Amino acid sequence: MQQTTFTGIRPATTADRQAVIAIISSSFQDDPCFAWLLEPSDHPEKVRILTTYLVDETFANGQVYITDDQMGAALWHTNQAEPMSWLYVKRNLSLLWQLGIGSIRRCLRMQQYKTDHFPTEGPYAYLACIGVLPQAQGKGLANRLLTPVLQQYTAQRIPIFLETANATNVDIYERKGFSLTDTVQENDLSIYFMRHN
Repeated sequence: MQQTTFTGIRPATTADRQAVIAIISSSFQDDPCFAWLLEPSDHPEKVRILTTYLVDETFANGQVYITDDQMGAALWHTNQAEPMSWLYVKRNLSLLWQLGIGSIRRCLRMQQYKTDHFPTEGPYAYLACIGVLPQAQGKGLANRLLTPVLQQYTAQRIPIFLETANATNVDIYERKGFSLTDTVQENDLSIYFMRHN
């Protein structure tokens, strides 16, 4: 899907890569799902490592949006498979090497949950991550990142999905037109799967 420019946000370029990584890393530092995925790893920079992987994956095969002030960012994926390449192999081997097999197993389990909850046919959009730096929270940046992209996909009749492990986010996303489709339990972790109506 082609990237579109909206007021107050724009498609990120590779020049924005470090800013996007910083935004998402900061936003997901205490995220319950990240904590569960990364629990088996003892790498001191594990949140940044996983964030870097997700950002690079999205630059390779998705859409990265950033606010004009570089305080917020969103990672959007589609069901289009990333072509096999040396960069793809290198990125995945690097993640395995840095995080270890325990975290990779959990990442693969999480990927299977997503596969089980997303359509098997036709295009769809998936909000992989959205984050705002702490000093800019409460100023409507997440809404600025979310609303026009939702409107674009809705106008194109493309289903939109996300998941969150933060129960507070469920109400926020419901106000944006999402509805809860399923909840998956992983020990003490609840993962809420949602679809935009």
